[in-house]
Amino acid sequence: MWLYILQFLLVSKSLAETDRWYCPYILETSKRATTCPTKEDDIKAAAARLNCKEHSLVQNCTDPKNFKYHCVIDAEGIHLYEVCAEDRFILGYCTELNIAGARIQGHYSKKCTVMDPPCPVRYRSSEAFKYPVCYNLEKSRPSTRKYENEGAHGITANLTTEIPNDNSISEQVDALDSHMIYITIGVLTFLVGAAVMALYYGRKKCGQHRRKGSQRYCPHCSRRSSESSQGMCM
Repeated sequence: MWLYILQFLLVSKSLAETDRWYCPYILETSKRATTCPTKEDDIKAAAARLNCKEHSLVQNCTDPKNFKYHCVIDAEGIHLYEVCAEDRFILGYCTELNIAGARIQGHYSKKCTVMDPPCPVRYRSSEAFKYPVCYNLEKSRPSTRKYENEGAHGITANLTTEIPNDNSISEQVDALDSHMIYITIGVLTFLVGAAVMALYYGRKKCGQHRRKGSQRYCPHCSRRSSESSQGMCM
């Protein structure tokens, strides 16, 4: 029995680790913005205003030194957000705050390596401000892309009129669904383990009755032929 309990705990732990970027605490630090700072002094001031250093000591998602200030687009690409979050590598896409998934991740409908000017194949999410091509806010897919202007105090995103971005919205839904999938798999694993143990102990009990020569009917066991073992346990 303890073997299956241990197996259930290990499976649950491994499922949780597959979603290691999930960090609900960052949502407590998020704030909608109109511009993003691009100069070092402005970034330090914004980080202090959001109390990122204090938040880094309270959160349990990553090492405090890796919990940094970000200013990025949201999953729909229609707002800017300031947030204290784990600094991670982004691979060739713009960086977004995915509120439904409670994480910083790539904005997979904007591949900035093919934009002009392009972003690197790999860069840190806290340095997304270096690639202003990513800060074009949109309500839908534009026929002609417009890019933000970088002013004296930072990036100000332009707004275009478009149809909602289905890809980024579906990613938020997938993020929510994934947690339910992990929980369901864990519960099913536990139930299967419990059923196997119940069957094992039932067979073991019948075996004890058989060795003792018991004539009692055992509901957990199949019968032999009626001539040799009617009513006896296997």
